[in-house]
Amino acid sequence: QGQFTLYPIYADLAKIGPEAFNAFGHGYLSRLQSVVFPAAAMCLVWVSLLWIPNGNVPRRTVWAIVGLCVAFVAVTPFAATAQDQMLANGFSDLLYARLIWSNAVRSVLFTAIGLLSLAASRSRWATRSNHE
Repeated sequence: QGQFTLYPIYADLAKIGPEAFNAFGHGYLSRLQSVVFPAAAMCLVWVSLLWIPNGNVPRRTVWAIVGLCVAFVAVTPFAATAQDQMLANGFSDLLYARLIWSNAVRSVLFTAIGLLSLAASRSRWATRSNHE
């Protein structure tokens, strides 16, 4: 979402002035928890499946998803510090590029998490329906 809808607005607002850029940036960041909380909850659920046995979901799939969640978290500081620095010091092409590439990596990781989650759900429900 941010890659194509929100972050391009940063560059446009920077041309208008720092007040517009900062207002939009602060508004966006003040609403970010509505996106971060569900993603964090999902990753915590997958991590919990490492300790709670579930015979219908392959263990390697759980490990793969947890690994992708860890990678997602590891890349997040690049985007977060770029946003923080731009809000503190103004728009920067270099920081904007860091924000865009790090968010692109996070988007790929999150999509992979979603696809593996769908595959795990399908596996779980297919195994369950075969036993009924």
